[in-house]
Parts: sequence; C-alpha cells; structure tokens
Amino acid sequence: MFEESGVQSDAVYNGDNITFDTEDDSQTIKLQLDLSEFDFASKEGAKFTLTIVSDEPGDFIYGDVDGDGFVKIDDATAVQRSIAEREGFILEEGTDAFRAADVNMDGRITVEDVTLIQEYLAEFIAELPVQA
Repeated sequence: MFEESGVQSDAVYNGDNITFDTEDDSQTIKLQLDLSEFDFASKEGAKFTLTIVSDEPGDFIYGDVDGDGFVKIDDATAVQRSIAEREGFILEEGTDAFRAADVNMDGRITVEDVTLIQEYLAEFIAELPVQA
C-alpha cells in the first residue's frame, strides 16, 4: 500500500504488476523499487518508494539537483561539477536545480551544500534543507 510521497513502503507482488493511481495529472510519479531483500519463493521483502513531484516550475526537492524525484549521489556529483565548472555543467541561478542544490539556503552553491547532501545520503542528518 502506498503510504505517502517519498516514504518507503512494503511492496506486494501479485504475480504480474505493482500498480498505483494518482488523482492529479500534473504530477510526475517516480518509483524506486528495492529488491535487495526480496525472497522469490515467499514473494516477500520487496520495498518501494513513490515520490510525487509536481510538474509546476518552482516545485523541487532539496538535494534533487537533476529533478528525478530522488536525492542520490549523482546529485552531489552534479553540485561538485558545477562548483568546479567542469564539463560545461553550471547550475544557473534562479533555476529549480540551483535552488535544489542550495541545501543550506544561503543563496550560493558551495562545498558546504555538497557536504550536506552527502551527509543526508549517509544518514548523518535527517532532512534537507538545513538552515545556514
């Protein structure tokens, strides 16, 4: 059963599919399926996380720089690349990606933002953003 956006829930495999419905077509649904503890014989142990992201500009998840609905190490790497101005990847001020990367909400993208995203992923801190 789907608990709430961004919260991992138990998944039940019905032998065919895992399905879900939304009430609003202006949302993007991201599904992350974790089969690392799935036991095929008993069909138990699967987990899923659904994240609902509005497709409206200005609606973003702190730390989710690439906008895929999840905060991952790729997002921290994107912030690092932007800070180093590597490979033409620069987060433009005023964009959702820039606001998502500014996890300490100080108006700048710095190494502190990268560190906070990494600490969040390592579960050293419980949530983003972190007030500067």
